[in-house]
Amino acid sequence: MSRSPLSRRTDSHQTKETAVTNNISAKGLSAICKLSAEIGDRVKLACKEYDFYAIAIVRNCKPADNGNSIHLEFLENGFPMEKLYAERRGGSYAST
Repeated sequence: MSRSPLSRRTDSHQTKETAVTNNISAKGLSAICKLSAEIGDRVKLACKEYDFYAIAIVRNCKPADNGNSIHLEFLENGFPMEKLYAERRGGSYAST
């Protein structure tokens, strides 16, 4: 699990928070957060650790023990899974 900042903007204000990811793939993630979001909302995601920034759409949001379990689908960028795999193998990642 890692922590990633999420933000959601409405017409009147922007909400930001750091979420704990539960599951991640190249196309999306699930996280536990306090962010109040509806299915179809767009959120901005930043994962500085992997140099990943994306806009995602909320595909599901349901109550969880520590807030909400939010499920996001990345709209344009895919998460760099090769960086995550390299870190877990104990190696470093070198982009080409």
